[in-house]
Amino acid sequence: MVFQLAVKPARAVLLAAGVAAGVAPGPRPAVAQGVPLPAQPLRYLLTTGVVDARALWVNPAGLPRQPEASLGADISVDREPGGTHVSQYGATLASRSFALGWIHDREPGGASSNAYAVGAGLGDATLSAGATRRWIRGSTRASFWDLGASAAAADWLRVSVVGRNLDSPVPHDSGWEPSLVPGISATVLGRRVDTGLEWEVATHGWQSRSWRAGATIAVWRGVAMAVRADLARDLSLVQLALAVHLEAPTARATASTLLPRSGGLESFGLAGALVARGLYPQR
Repeated sequence: MVFQLAVKPARAVLLAAGVAAGVAPGPRPAVAQGVPLPAQPLRYLLTTGVVDARALWVNPAGLPRQPEASLGADISVDREPGGTHVSQYGATLASRSFALGWIHDREPGGASSNAYAVGAGLGDATLSAGATRRWIRGSTRASFWDLGASAAAADWLRVSVVGRNLDSPVPHDSGWEPSLVPGISATVLGRRVDTGLEWEVATHGWQSRSWRAGATIAVWRGVAMAVRADLARDLSLVQLALAVHLEAPTARATASTLLPRSGGLESFGLAGALVARGLYPQR
């Protein structure tokens, strides 16, 4: 198994395969607040770029964009006073536009929870939509819907929108509150650079939660570097997520890390997947 470094989005930014779409609670901003999420490599630093099984956790509209079968795993490590601890690990299984996922989240105090997800999507690289059903079992027991849509407005421009934690049964101040995430990305410089911006707003009272901006740069064949900045409601910097992504014909791997504004290394992770392409006709 090849592993991709990634940071958890439910407590940090999720990094793993492709910036313009993927790194993300407690007080830390994340791609999906309050829910354990897998590491999101390069294209997964932002919601517009997800195209494989991890779209299950980020934007389910990404599931049908790149038909393939894959088996993936990820692990995240947090830095704490006096040492480090494995804070999250999980796995995904996908076939074409359908995916299953599991994440185990561990707190420093010993509490833990499991997140299970099943998702599916319809469409292609031009226009797609998808849905994910998530179940949380642990100190909190809850279930949610995530709904997403993605469209290529032009050859170089993509827009997306994701509704997270819909039908949430927990209090609005718990970090599990429903939110809406509109995003936009643009491919420039001969398709070697993908830039993106997204905004997360809580649907209860329509209060802004955070902004995220990032870019992925194709460095060499199969090698890309990514960066994402998480911004507070007043646009002040909260943290940076950095990732390096490797793509091979039958596998992908990413290494990522989270750097808070205060400096130092907050967390890092590895994520990877074995991939089988060519099983399905490209649409």
